[in-house]
Amino acid sequence: MRPARMVVAAVLAVAVAFAYRLSPLTVWFAVAIVPAVFYSIRGLDGRERQWVAAIVIAAIALRLLVIAGLFVSTDHSMVPFGSFFGDEDYFIKRSLWLRNVALRTPVHALDLEYAFEPYGRSSHLYLLAFVQALVGPSPYGLRLLGVFFYVLAVLVLHRLARTTLGRLPALFGLTILLFLPSLLAWSISVLKEPLFVLISAFSLVLAVKLAADTAWRSRALALAGLVALAAVLESVRQNSALFIGFGVLVGL
Repeated sequence: MRPARMVVAAVLAVAVAFAYRLSPLTVWFAVAIVPAVFYSIRGLDGRERQWVAAIVIAAIALRLLVIAGLFVSTDHSMVPFGSFFGDEDYFIKRSLWLRNVALRTPVHALDLEYAFEPYGRSSHLYLLAFVQALVGPSPYGLRLLGVFFYVLAVLVLHRLARTTLGRLPALFGLTILLFLPSLLAWSISVLKEPLFVLISAFSLVLAVKLAADTAWRSRALALAGLVALAAVLESVRQNSALFIGFGVLVGL
């Protein structure tokens, strides 16, 4: 390897290590989101490829800027972390309490009670706790998890819409889902909505496959996948399995 390349490689390695030290989830987000961007333009040609890439990258960059703005604008001498929605504060703290219980870190008795209370119970909380058990407390990094879930869900829906409706309707839907202010706000939250949308997107893909495929084996696999996703969705939000089941029945 040439000396110049060795220097560049060393600088990049140090930069990644420094970034991982500051925010491990930021590094993992970069590792995950790059393949997602390439997935968004796979099989596309010419202007469509450029438009989709530009829209997706701009949407991701906008979300990162908003999260960075929250960090910069928060007075951390007054609060441990900033939040956009009131429930976010509760979700982050509750996931940290669950993390501490799993790691056998001392927890206040009242916090222990709140960690396992029935109100707001969701498997999403345990996912957040698991992630923070791996990388440490990450009140801002968890937002990147939501961004990844939501962007991936939109990309899955875009591919499905492009196949069934055509290029222009799919591109229009992609733009709306990525930039509509209310959806943008939910996509950078630490709440369960991004995960809910992702599971719902995969469920829709399987429902279309169940309706369109003629091979019984493929339809059986799609049905089994739908049942599994409905169970996961039910653990994320109560009564969501009914939502999936009703949607599939109406669609069929």
